[in-house]
Amino acid sequence: MEAANRELETFTYSVSHDLRAPLRHISGFARILSEDRRQPACRCSNHIRRIPKRDAAHGLLVDDLLNLARLGRQPMSVRISGLNSIVEDVITELAPQSAERQIEWKIGNLPFLECDPGLIKQLMQNLLANALKFTRPRR
Repeated sequence: MEAANRELETFTYSVSHDLRAPLRHISGFARILSEDRRQPACRCSNHIRRIPKRDAAHGLLVDDLLNLARLGRQPMSVRISGLNSIVEDVITELAPQSAERQIEWKIGNLPFLECDPGLIKQLMQNLLANALKFTRPRR
């Protein structure tokens, strides 16, 4: 199992680095196209503007892969942790992403667990960031 985990970590790290270079190239080419276009009413303008936004989303995915690889290399630090305080920390960190939206977080009384708080925080970060991202058009 340890060997499989090491192989997975190596693969994740390699893939994340291999993805980053093509994303930079795509973003760079989009920037060049955007700056070089001669006609302001070019039909492709909308598509060109969308490329950097998608590039940013892919960059976050690569960052998540790198974080996963880093977490896998660290020894687990298991201790009793309160989920409410972890979730509150994550919500505070996500505040800049939700600043322009009306969001009412409804968090019940969560238990204390014997867990690695860093891994649980990463889990909550992913879950709540996805909730923000995929509910963006709604209140």
